[in-house]
Amino acid sequence: MPKPFAPQVDFAKRHLVEKVSTFNAASAYYRLELLYDDLNEVSDVLEPLLSKAWKPAFYEFVSYYKVGFVTCLEWHARSRLYDLFLYDPTQIQSKDIGRSLSEAKLAEMISEGLSVQHLLAGSNNVSTHDAYIEAIDRVLAGVGAPKGGLKSILSLGASNGVTYGENLEMLFVERNELVHEISISDIGHRNIRKYTSFEDAKIVAVCVLEIVKGIERLITNSAPKEFPNILDEHCLIVDRESYMTEKIAQMEANIRTAIVKGRSLEGLTAKDWDDMCAKSDQYISSQKEFVKGLEIPGSNYYDTRPFIIHNLLKQRILYLSALADELIYEQ
Repeated sequence: MPKPFAPQVDFAKRHLVEKVSTFNAASAYYRLELLYDDLNEVSDVLEPLLSKAWKPAFYEFVSYYKVGFVTCLEWHARSRLYDLFLYDPTQIQSKDIGRSLSEAKLAEMISEGLSVQHLLAGSNNVSTHDAYIEAIDRVLAGVGAPKGGLKSILSLGASNGVTYGENLEMLFVERNELVHEISISDIGHRNIRKYTSFEDAKIVAVCVLEIVKGIERLITNSAPKEFPNILDEHCLIVDRESYMTEKIAQMEANIRTAIVKGRSLEGLTAKDWDDMCAKSDQYISSQKEFVKGLEIPGSNYYDTRPFIIHNLLKQRILYLSALADELIYEQ
């Protein structure tokens, strides 16, 4: 029987090196929406029954929506830290390395073709309110978001009379109590039992959704285009195909300028370069049409076609980068 992978390596292999990864902020927000929709549907059915029951009347499972909410918040913060480390490895701190790497893990990581960022992604612990705020602060600072942006979001008032930030802090506390403790308020008489009503759970869900959306708005408005997994106003990942196509066009234009200035091999002209770029564009366009027309089994559940197209464009960008290193320089 093969030796199991270290947890961090196993995490990377399951979530980060797949063709379609769910380790991103969009997945966290979408999961929150699913939980909120489920909560609304269930409450419509069960609240009329509670109104007819002896008081206090509640369902224990409603409290556990909070566990799902915090899982989404953890996924949000951890995935954004991973994005930050990918974009700017200098943001990795010694404390990140110290709690993540060992000789055994490092050897296993290398043997599986993983990076330090992959290993860190499975090591970051965001299980408390303070850890979540610290992680998001690091990401916002790393992308150059305005100072005080997160504070402004958390200071907004929720419909239960307290701020988003106070709801967030209480959510982490109650989640940790739910998953780690059994007190008299959990198993005592119903008159002293601590519970969550459908209304309270919905208020917390809205707070969490608005917090994540607000944070993502700050990232979208501040981060450079190269930053991974930028989201649109609906918290969906912005398609990278358009960005990569624009980048290719700009790189080709820069190389053409270098050729015009004579920074090239003898005999290569701007027209030669234009002809080659036109042929490359025609090739890429035909390949994209071919890939988009493929009927891949299961693509309605797990569409790998964008992944294939991104790899096609990435190869062109790598080639142009290597060529630019030789042709574009300060004389």
